[in-house]
Amino acid sequence: MSNSQMPKICGSTYPVSRNMLEYYLSQQGFTPISIETSDEDKDKAYSVYAKGAVSIKILHKNTFERPYVRSLLEPNELSLDDFEAFVYKIKVTEEVFDKIIADCIGTPSEEVIRAAKKGKQK
Repeated sequence: MSNSQMPKICGSTYPVSRNMLEYYLSQQGFTPISIETSDEDKDKAYSVYAKGAVSIKILHKNTFERPYVRSLLEPNELSLDDFEAFVYKIKVTEEVFDKIIADCIGTPSEEVIRAAKKGKQK
């Protein structure tokens, strides 16, 4: 996905949770295969995801910033733009869904009012 097709998200995507990154990888066909510790620092743990001959190690921490996500995706032929669009779509869908529900509860739409009137007339 090129930058011209979708405006940058202006920071609303980051920090991104490890769960979201792992979910994205699973949607791209990667499967979790192991948990490893760092050779240099035994306190650092990584989840290892693989798809065919490609494997990605994700550091065990709660959230990640854009440079780290880029360093995981781009060397493995995954697009940072596609990942950001994926996260943005999920966020927008949830925000839109929550707003629609809140609006419906707070002030019913004209269709809801008409349906309620028809129901009372029967």
